[in-house]
Amino acid sequence: MTNSDNWVQSAMTDTDLVVNLLFKLRHSTPTTTSSPPITWTIRQPRSTPPTGKKSPAPRASPTTPLSWSAATSEDSTPPLPDASRSKVIRSNETTPTKRPRKKKTLTELKEDETTLLKEKKQLKRQLARLQATCQKQREDNESLRKMKNDMKSQVLAKSKVNNCTEGKKNDGFVLPDLNIPVGDDY
Repeated sequence: MTNSDNWVQSAMTDTDLVVNLLFKLRHSTPTTTSSPPITWTIRQPRSTPPTGKKSPAPRASPTTPLSWSAATSEDSTPPLPDASRSKVIRSNETTPTKRPRKKKTLTELKEDETTLLKEKKQLKRQLARLQATCQKQREDNESLRKMKNDMKSQVLAKSKVNNCTEGKKNDGFVLPDLNIPVGDDY
């Protein structure tokens, strides 16, 4: 066993040894005076590259991950990327831009405004008609709901009356009138 193995073995058995070592490391002062003390400084802006130099052309990604590998041979050069699949825009190509709108004349703008105002009025009238129809249907639904509830209550009342009268007729025996003397015949 080496010294490091011995230290590890003793550190695993004695936790006080590890605590003391960590405590000493935490509260020790640096013994070397050659390095300056660590302090916070004001952040300086990054330097910008000189504007006179031309920036390198952007690299195109391969068309597929396995289409070219530099590890195959040292003299090989990557094939030129397919222009239809490349993600890089070449300097001689331009990006498609939106066509500028044809400016309308004052009369055309006024015509557009009047047609839009007419359409707005029509839509408002349609909306008012729809709201009136909706309100009428709500009122009809409410009256129908009331009629339904009234009919249910009438049916329930009739069934209760029928149950009471049927109960008296179908008892199976008739109770005698106790006000009539027993022996008297009419």
